[in-house]
Parts: sequence; structure tokens; C-alpha cells
Amino acid sequence: MKFEITKEKIVNLISLISRIPSKHSNLPILECVFFELKNNSLTLRATNLEIGLEINVLVRGSGDGSVAVYGNIINSFFQNLQGDKNILFESVNNSLAVSCGDISVNLKTLPADDFPTIPEAAGGEVKISAKYLHKGLKTVLFSASLSGLRPDLSSVYVYSEGENLIFAATDSFRLAEKKIKNKTKEKIGFLLPIKNAIEMVRLLEGETGEVVMSVHKNQISIKTPNMFVTSRLVEGNFPDYGQIIPKEYSSEALILKDDLAQALKLANIFSDSFNQVTFLFTPAKKNLEVTTRGGQYGGVNSVIRGQFKGESLEMNYNHRYASECLSSIESDSVSILLAGAHKPTVIRGSGDPSFTYLVMPLNK
Repeated sequence: MKFEITKEKIVNLISLISRIPSKHSNLPILECVFFELKNNSLTLRATNLEIGLEINVLVRGSGDGSVAVYGNIINSFFQNLQGDKNILFESVNNSLAVSCGDISVNLKTLPADDFPTIPEAAGGEVKISAKYLHKGLKTVLFSASLSGLRPDLSSVYVYSEGENLIFAATDSFRLAEKKIKNKTKEKIGFLLPIKNAIEMVRLLEGETGEVVMSVHKNQISIKTPNMFVTSRLVEGNFPDYGQIIPKEYSSEALILKDDLAQALKLANIFSDSFNQVTFLFTPAKKNLEVTTRGGQYGGVNSVIRGQFKGESLEMNYNHRYASECLSSIESDSVSILLAGAHKPTVIRGSGDPSFTYLVMPLNK
């Protein structure tokens, strides 16, 4: 097996795929990236048995073959390689020779036959824009739990409803939901592990055109023209969150997103060990006061003006939970909807019903 490829292309490919292999696995083959050359088509594969990735690219090659090399080693080599000359690969006995100008390296290989196959889900197909799939996952994944104690909460729930594909995530303290218009005849619903959802967001960055999703039992496959991703799914049921979203609100505020973001950044400087921040809604004064007080370093009070209606309320939130949703809101203004003291608060982008964020208040 022998092939030549530009440095820019191989560096991008290796950096993309090298995060998939296991680290310090009991099975050394799972720490590897699999290279296969067939008729000038190079295929790279990696898997950790939770998520698998396959990428195809055209190269100038001769002699079909396959090898497996340690992913972290080859990635470190290319990350530290200077220059922009083409890279030449050649398998020789039990090693892969890589040369670039005056620099050459021999990488130890493992038997390619030991590399596991990457399964493909055999369910019905759902087509969606790569951009929309990326947006749906990225918009909500920050709300998922990272602890792993409850797999259903350490996941992104994706399901179809009417003309929408809906993405939802919660850690039981807050919840994010994003609706994407996507007509499909296939009814789907699955729980994607948060770690794999983060990887899929990374892999789909910059992708254009349509992707094809196939879901079957505990497996999902996603295809693009040059990439194939498969992931294990979580078994279980996502919480029925529809019943906790308030149907009526006693107070509403419409303010600029940047004003709220600045107030929360300032509040974070003085927040206590519980990251508590106080929101005082005063419709009569047409303002919202964002306050932290009583901390070791003092306190801060920011007054945000906007449009208000309803009753006055004082609510306490975890600073991080109140601020992390703002990066998922595209509009310049945000609506804050309150159902009353000690009840969930809903935050949305002004004029954008596709994103809903629900956050539980803290007790004093």
C-alpha cells in the first residue's frame, strides 16, 4: 500500500478522527486508526465501541492494502510537523513509513484484520440538512447531565413530531428544547449519549447538504457523501417534560440579550459558592435588577430596562443555569416568562418559538 496526499488534507482528517479511538484500552486495536486503500480511495476508520467513524477521500495511490496505527501517535506527529509539502505513506512489513520532505517516520502497525467492523443501523431512513442536525444538537446539549448516573439525563433526546424534528436535553435542574422543521414519514425517537452527541457536533461542523439518519433498536447511523458515523443509543425513556412547562404566566419581561449577558457576567464575579444570583422583576418600574450580595468580595447590582407586565417577583437562580442558554438564542432580545414564585421560569428568544429553555429557581 502506497499513497500520496496533501499535508493540509491529511492533518484535517487525522485531527477529525483521532479523538474517536479509546485511550489506554485493554484492547490495543481500539486505540488505532485503520487505513485502507482501494483504487485510489483512502478510507480511515476509528471506533471505541460506543461511536464509530469512517471517512473517505481520494488520493494518488498504488497497491491496495490496509494497516492500523495508534491514533494518538500519528495525530501528535502531524500536529508537530512543519511545512506544507505532500505526505507520502507506504506500508513496509509491520510498519507504516510516512515521509514529508527531509522528515520520515516509521509507525508501528497492528494487524488490520483485528480491527472491528463498524456496524450500520438497518432502520428506516430520515433525511435532514447537516446544518440543521448540527444546530439541533449544539443548541441543547449544554443542558444534559455529564455525571452518567442516569443515562437518560446524560443524553440528547431526538424525536419527530408533526413536521418537526425535536431535540431536548435536561439534567433535572434545567431543560433545553429546539424544534427544527423537517418533514419526514418516518417516526423516530432515540436517546443519543451526550459524549457521542458532542462528537457528532464536532464532526458535522461545516458540513453542507443532506445527511441520512438510520435508527434501529440501540444503534444510529449518519451518512454524508464522504463520512459515516455510527453510535450506540441509550435504552430507556426520556422524562415527560411537557407536563412541567407552565401553560400560564404571571409575569413577563422582554429585554436585550446583551444586557442580560453583561449583568450575569458581572454577577458571576461576586457570586457565592452556590453560584446564586437574584432576579427582581418590577413591572411598575419597567426594569429587572440582577443582583449578587453578601459574598466574600462584595456584591453588584445591574438594572436592565425593557418591556414588563404582570406582578413583581424576586427569584433566585444558579448563575450558570441562567446564562448558558443565551448562546443558543439567536435573536437580539429574550423573553423571560414567570409562572410564579418557586415555579419553573421559561426563557425564549423574542419572536422565536423554536427554542425553549426552562430553568428551576433556587430556594433562598
